[in-house]
Amino acid sequence: MLEGLTDHPSAKDWNPGAAGLTLHTIVPCPDDPQKLWVGISAAGVFATEDGGASWQRRNRLSNAGACADHPHPAAPRDGETGHCVHNMVRAAGEADLLYQQNHHGVWRSADGGRSWDDITPGLPSTFGFPMAVHPGKPQTIWTLPLNGDSAGRYPPGAAAAVWRSRDGGATW
Repeated sequence: MLEGLTDHPSAKDWNPGAAGLTLHTIVPCPDDPQKLWVGISAAGVFATEDGGASWQRRNRLSNAGACADHPHPAAPRDGETGHCVHNMVRAAGEADLLYQQNHHGVWRSADGGRSWDDITPGLPSTFGFPMAVHPGKPQTIWTLPLNGDSAGRYPPGAAAAVWRSRDGGATW
């Protein structure tokens, strides 16, 4: 147990998702073993830079306007991304370039999760789980959008399709 994480000041407000409060993503930093990111459903993204002794919440949106009009309990609010992070990956060779897929879209962070930009526009839905980044091309990412948690969790139009971006999510 990492008490710096389990006893985080925000822990009392963590909202378990449909699968419970699950730590499902662990993202190491190959260049710095003291640095690590985790995705907890539905609490959000947390990072440590001291080997797990202390943790920072890393959910802040670059554009707080993206928080408007989401009725889901895990939706973005107060300038933070939807806390139900489904998957998160780090691009190799790039200083703390992260991507995540969650309940409300696909997001990109160029600063280790200190702020997130919505890169969902161009995708057929805002929900999904799979996310991957090319091991040698940090701007090439893949995701498989789904139709949502209340609509059955299958690909839009019931047609599986992997979506790719070669420019860090600017276009799909």
